[in-house]
Amino acid sequence: MPNQEEGNSNQKDTNPRPVSINQNALTPDSPTGHMPDEGAETTDHEQHATKHRTYNTVLQVGLLVIGAVYSFLAYQQWQAMNTAADLQSKALHVDQRAWVAESDITGKPAKGELYKVTVVFKNTGKTPAKQRPGVSASCFRMKEISDPDPDFEKEVVTEAAGNIFTKALIPPNGAFQQELNPIRGQKLTDDDISRLSDPTLVMLVFGKVVYSDIFGCEHWSTYCYRAYPDGTFVAYGPYNDSDENHCP
Repeated sequence: MPNQEEGNSNQKDTNPRPVSINQNALTPDSPTGHMPDEGAETTDHEQHATKHRTYNTVLQVGLLVIGAVYSFLAYQQWQAMNTAADLQSKALHVDQRAWVAESDITGKPAKGELYKVTVVFKNTGKTPAKQRPGVSASCFRMKEISDPDPDFEKEVVTEAAGNIFTKALIPPNGAFQQELNPIRGQKLTDDDISRLSDPTLVMLVFGKVVYSDIFGCEHWSTYCYRAYPDGTFVAYGPYNDSDENHCP
């Protein structure tokens, strides 16, 4: 008979043995026993870098916009300051500049006397003025009422060629005068008085004065009057004007 112990031993050998599990095969950092996905780590890093670049781009654009707005506001302020300074300078010029123009005209024809017409110019400004000889003159012209008006500017230029005005400084409230002799060197006769009294005859006194102010700016004024035998003078035509120069 077989040995009982050997039978038991053989019986034990036929039973399957339990397989031991190697705990080292599991990574402590991964409870599930799976290795981290290297691709996922790379994607997270790229996303972080992309976000960083986007942030930097937005920051740079924002700084550029802020700089542009600041530059625009600074330019506008500079423009406003220049405009204010320019307006102040012009206001000072207008307030302080010289103003020269005719202020009075006299002259009445009388028998046995020379016919003289006197034009007085006055500086009504606050600073002196300096005349410009060779470009300023006064004229006396006669025409029939049916005839066209003379070319005032051309007549003044022709008359000015004789340098009627002398170079002089005209102080504030200062005046100078120009004397005209319509019938030069002759005393008036009855026939002269009769002719000058003809209502169809138009006697014109006109002229131009050119001068400079203390700011170095050139100015001018023109005038034109109709003379009557009774010694009155009435503004006539469009040749009554002045400049609007605003020199820096």
